[in-house]
Amino acid sequence: VGRIYRPPSEAQSLLIQVTVGCSHNRCTYCDMYRDKRFKPKGLDTIAGDIAETKALTKQQGHYPRRAFLCDGDALILPTKRLLEVLGMIREELPFVERVGVYGDTRSVGRKSVEELIALKEAGLGIVYHGMESGDDEVLARIDKGGTRAEMPETAHKLREAKIIHSVMVLLGVGGEDLSEQHAKNTASILTQMDPPYVGALTTTVVPGTPLAEAQDRKSTRLNSSHHAHLV
Repeated sequence: VGRIYRPPSEAQSLLIQVTVGCSHNRCTYCDMYRDKRFKPKGLDTIAGDIAETKALTKQQGHYPRRAFLCDGDALILPTKRLLEVLGMIREELPFVERVGVYGDTRSVGRKSVEELIALKEAGLGIVYHGMESGDDEVLARIDKGGTRAEMPETAHKLREAKIIHSVMVLLGVGGEDLSEQHAKNTASILTQMDPPYVGALTTTVVPGTPLAEAQDRKSTRLNSSHHAHLV
């Protein structure tokens, strides 16, 4: 349903959509899911997708070792539903050795370590965490929906469950005025979290997003001030 996104390292993975859109969907820099309203996919639909995948892999003779659960934060689903999906993957696609998913402080925070361990045992191997920044002022500005204080607990829970934690941060997302504190506070929280993987991505201002609108307003103000000075 709609456009589908996955982490770069999941390029060869089976993509199985278990939710439509993102349950938060307010990050100012992101337009990935703005054309969708969040909803879980029905279990029968997911089962049909997995059955179709099974048939296609057999037909093509290609059996990917990894699968990725889409969309934006499929980990937000109740543990029971995720275990059902992982169970179907294990039963119907036994060649899949690892399942990945996007997750964040909200979705990990809702689950106990025991729940995460159960998900690990069912096949969940990696959570990609779009942390973006370790600075609370930046997080509030981009409407990330999480706080710096929640991040170490997120890392701790995933480590306890032996689920790989891959963290993504956004270079430049603090803008010019918050650049230094964004860099310092992101570095310090990463040191505290100590995740096995960190990816540093460059912020792209996408037209139509609140971040682009904020940039346009700032540009307009600067141009107005410049013209006033010239006059």
